[in-house]
Amino acid sequence: MNLLAALFMNQLLYVIGVGGVPDSELCIAISFSMQYVRLCTFCWILAMTHHMNAQFKSNLNLVPCDDHAIGKHFVRYSLFAWGIPAILLGASVFIQYRDKAGKLLDTASLKTHNCWFLDTNALVYGLLIPSTVLVIITLTYVIRGAIVARYVISMQVDRKVRNKMRKKRTLQVVLFTKVSIGYKCGAIEDVYAFFYAVNIYKVCENESDAHVLKGIAMLLHGTTGTWWQGIKDTVST
Repeated sequence: MNLLAALFMNQLLYVIGVGGVPDSELCIAISFSMQYVRLCTFCWILAMTHHMNAQFKSNLNLVPCDDHAIGKHFVRYSLFAWGIPAILLGASVFIQYRDKAGKLLDTASLKTHNCWFLDTNALVYGLLIPSTVLVIITLTYVIRGAIVARYVISMQVDRKVRNKMRKKRTLQVVLFTKVSIGYKCGAIEDVYAFFYAVNIYKVCENESDAHVLKGIAMLLHGTTGTWWQGIKDTVST
């Protein structure tokens, strides 16, 4: 639920920024808020992967076992997944404040991207580098979990139980791998692949840039459609 809450807030803030944000205070608030919820999403994915790895180690069969310390574990995961992003956000605020020479309400550069992103240094050091580290750690836990699962599966005597456990553990590992990599890279790759295909069509059909740009809005939907609505007035080719 916490992961879903972070994802929902991220999409909601995207929608608020569509079409531009004239108010500087609202603009900087959206930028900082989106940076925070993005980091929260990566942290919750890491927390879930860590818990999956712990469950693989403690549960040697398909019979669920009671976790009497589940409350303590949840508190620790919550402190990590909501707290670490807050610390990183504080660093981003400091970097943004320094780069703007104390003028945080100077949001002219942020408004070019609908206030969805901070300036370069705050974005790189406050989001891109930390999120990359989080993804690497997450994938490390996924690999460790896969190794543990394979070892535990080989210990099962009953063939039916062994096959059932193999299917279940494989599904869990594949799911967490797709979520971890897909959230960071999937949307970006889809956008570039789409525009590459559009460019090929334009060349083959000898269409003008103006005609192609008018037709793109009919094809995009979801997050990509929201992104296009925000930047379409600034694109001419």
